[in-house]
This record gives sequence, C-alpha cells and structure tokens, in this order.
Amino acid sequence: MQKRNRPIPEPLIYLLIGIFSLLLLLKEFGSGDELWNFAFALNVSNGMLPYRDFNIVQTPLSIVFPAALMAVFGRNMMIFRLAGVACMAGSMCLTYSIIRKSGHSVFFSFLTCILSFALQVICFVYDYNYLTVLVLLAVVRLEQGTRLKEHTKELVSGFLLGICILLKQNTGLFILLANAVISVLKAVLCGKKKLICFLRITVSAVPGLIFLGYLLLTGTLPDFMEYAVYGIRTFSHRFTPVDFIRTTPFQTPFLLFLPIAFIVIVFRIG
Repeated sequence: MQKRNRPIPEPLIYLLIGIFSLLLLLKEFGSGDELWNFAFALNVSNGMLPYRDFNIVQTPLSIVFPAALMAVFGRNMMIFRLAGVACMAGSMCLTYSIIRKSGHSVFFSFLTCILSFALQVICFVYDYNYLTVLVLLAVVRLEQGTRLKEHTKELVSGFLLGICILLKQNTGLFILLANAVISVLKAVLCGKKKLICFLRITVSAVPGLIFLGYLLLTGTLPDFMEYAVYGIRTFSHRFTPVDFIRTTPFQTPFLLFLPIAFIVIVFRIG
C-alpha cells in the first residue's frame, strides 16, 4: 500500500521562518542607519519628543516600536535588534502567505520566501524602508482576499497605506498618491462602489492628520518643517552601485543572484 505524503503543517512553516529571522541577532553592530535609529529609539524610550528634544529628518513612527521594547526590556542594542527580527519575520510570513495564496505548494512558497530573504540577511537593517515594505506586503495580502468584508478590506488597506507617511514623509506621500489613483481606477474601470473608494482615500489621510495634531499639540510643527521638510535635502546622499561594490565586497556576490532569483520567482508565480 502506497503511503501518502503528509502536508507540512503551516504552524511549522511559520516557526521555521521565526527561527530563520533570529539570524539577525548574529549580525555585527555597526551600520550607520542602525546606530542612528537606535539613538532615536533610545531618546524616545527616555521620554524625549522628536523635533522638540532631538533632531530627526524622518517621520518618527519607525522608532516608536523599538522604543517601546527598549523601555520595557532594556535600553540596549540587542533589544533594538529584536525589532528587526520582528520586522523580518513579519515580512517573511506575509511573503510566504502571498505566494501560498497564489496557488503554489507549501514547499515552493517556503523555499521562495527563504531564498528571497537569505539574500537580504547581511544588509537587512531595521528602518523605515523595511517597515514600509512590511506594510505594503500586508496590503497585497489583503487585496488577495481575506475573511474581511469588501468594504472593511478597502478601509483597512487605505489606513495601512496612510501609515506609510508616518514612516517616511516623502515615500509615504507617493504611496498616498498611488492609493488615490488606484482607488479612482477601481471606481471607474472595475465597477467598485464610488463611496467605498472615496472612503479608502479619506481613511488613508487619517494617520497623517493624527500626526499633524501631535505636531500642533506639542508645538513642534516649525521644527518638523525645518528638519523633515526643508532640511531633508541637507542629509540626502548619493550612493552609486560602484560605491556599494567598493565598500561592501563581501555582499556583492549576493546581488548577482538577485536578478536570477527575481526572474525565476516571477516566471513560476506568473
């Protein structure tokens, strides 16, 4: 009698993803972005307010989560690094779920997920960029279909996209504009109810309005404009691919696999 192959339990997949994410704890400390974000989170965990008590050129939501961890479990770099572990684990879980929902096997979904993030482990740093990716993955998963009702899904998606402006102001602004365009196209081309699409656009503005309220209540709006709007050009820098290869020779081989991995993944999913 032929034995049937037992499917891999889903909880085991998520457990393995969590274990894989712990590799971030083994990384050496020293990335400039990580040290800057650690300092910001340390300030917030000590009760300091962004723009009033210390300078910061980004919107501050990305530092609130690690600051809360540090306030509870200890103000040190390893606790801050746990925020990166949580961010990577969340992104991997969502990536796996998206690929699995597309109709692929557990094994292929898990392998693709591990491959894509294995290429990022060396350079993965907890910051607003990876948090933005996490939010966008959550929206993609919602768009694929969940148990939520259609109007609830649209509102949740709009709110999540609105959060992006609290992670990085310029990136978030482009995402808000894209959300508005997509909502209009859904109403015009896909026959979605115009009211729901309008509410999605409206809800996406809520996080930004809450943040504006914070700035007004704390009297930090002028400082925010000085650091995060007018001053952002001062802190911008250009980093070419040649600079990357020259300064990070051990990471460069991983980049060679990215185009191959992307082509294979798109080919298989498409």
